[in-house]
Amino acid sequence: MNFFSCLHDGLVPLIPEQLLGDRKRWPSLFVGSIHPGLLGSDHPAPNPLHSLSQKALRPHARGPRLFPVSLWLPLEMSPFGCWGLPAALLALFCCPGSREGFEIRMYPEQLLVEPGGSKLVNCSTSCAQPEAGGLETALTKSLLQSGPQWNQYLVSNISQDTVIYCYFTCFGDQKLKSLDVSVFYPPKQVLLKLQPAWVAAGRPFTVECHVPAVKPLESLTLTLLHGKEALCNKTFTGEKNGTRGATVTHNGTAHREDSRHNFSCHAHLDLRSRGGSILHGVSEPQMLKVYDEEVLSRDGRPNSRPFSWAQVLTRR
Repeated sequence: MNFFSCLHDGLVPLIPEQLLGDRKRWPSLFVGSIHPGLLGSDHPAPNPLHSLSQKALRPHARGPRLFPVSLWLPLEMSPFGCWGLPAALLALFCCPGSREGFEIRMYPEQLLVEPGGSKLVNCSTSCAQPEAGGLETALTKSLLQSGPQWNQYLVSNISQDTVIYCYFTCFGDQKLKSLDVSVFYPPKQVLLKLQPAWVAAGRPFTVECHVPAVKPLESLTLTLLHGKEALCNKTFTGEKNGTRGATVTHNGTAHREDSRHNFSCHAHLDLRSRGGSILHGVSEPQMLKVYDEEVLSRDGRPNSRPFSWAQVLTRR
């Protein structure tokens, strides 16, 4: 029985009888009406209903009062026997109830791993004496270390996105906390292609960049560069989270100065929102061959020298 919950039944909690001897020694407790059985027959008994109707808790002159105005009952009616109020206070402050909330924490808060990788997961709780705790997952797990309020696991053979759960039970109340596991594929291959490799000035050409396998695709940005100049920049926001490749294309017109600088492709996979970093990938540089007129060399390729009628007559 909670010693404050007695108020609505017309009952109030007690103070031990030995405290009655000196009202001056305990001035903050001797307030309001006192049960007549404790003070003798010379003192008329107050109306308990009238006392409770005046507000069970009144503000004290020096601050808020923590106890009801009427604090006295016969000792035989006390749920704590002869110990009275001290026992009640001891039960309240030293023995917290099972309804107190507790928290569960997981570290890291986000889990990012390459296919087939392994990661450490820490699971802890604020409950002082948890009854049970563990990690729920379909992945391979091993308990490495543990303490009264924490467990450390090794989660391995991670091949796809999933969710793992940490749980603890405290005073019969069980709580769960989830952790998202994301598998990523870095841009290891960045392929650049120029079509055609030889082109006449003023003619169109195409630069294509392709990354065969990358994930998450929505975090990928591809940039085509000519020297230090950015020709095209594409972010695949909103794309499905598959492992398919990504491609970006730029169409241009050839100029003689295009052969002075290399073309390249840069891939950026931004994993910061998932607890990771930015991963980079760069293609091999390629140079576009630009010529003025279509003069064929002996191997069948266009000649990079300017057009000359003498070359044509000689080859005839």
